[in-house]
Amino acid sequence: TYKIYRGDLPGSNPDYDEWPVQDGAPVDANGAPFQLGDQTLFSVYHDADPNAHNNGAGNTVPLGVEVQQTTFASDQVGAGSDIVFIQWKIVNKSDDDWHDAYVACWTDPDLGGAADDFVGCDPEQSLGYCYNATNNDNQYGSTPPALGIDLVQGPIVPSPGDVAWVSGVEVPDYRNLPMTAFLKYINGTDPNT
Repeated sequence: TYKIYRGDLPGSNPDYDEWPVQDGAPVDANGAPFQLGDQTLFSVYHDADPNAHNNGAGNTVPLGVEVQQTTFASDQVGAGSDIVFIQWKIVNKSDDDWHDAYVACWTDPDLGGAADDFVGCDPEQSLGYCYNATNNDNQYGSTPPALGIDLVQGPIVPSPGDVAWVSGVEVPDYRNLPMTAFLKYINGTDPNT
């Protein structure tokens, strides 16, 4: 994971100097690392190693998926604080076309004591959330936090007459999908096939 900070310049941070442009790391109009927020992180990962496909969830052969992940946040008080933005660019590195692909964001929020956490969703807002069942948490006491995960910009699908957005660029005759499903797994009931 490469980490850069607002105000970094050449020579001030090895990650700035070695920003992995060749792996898809975002750059500005001058080719310099694109700084989003006060701290920007970039990682790239894939499923290409068949030896890593050995857990109980599938034992599948690699699909040729590459994920370029940019994570950023701002250090501010008030509106916009305590928000982390994550952008995933999913790239098909195989020679096969993908049809009817599905993508999910999985989290395990554990708000303090996990035994009394509830989850839910608001499909109209493309928002999943987690909250404490009571105002009595073993870590946070009488003021437990809540967590929301908002799908700001979903994947695109053909839609004549509409306009979708991908990485700040308009894509005519497509639309961004909202959240289309929400699931929960209770501790100990995770899928195993």
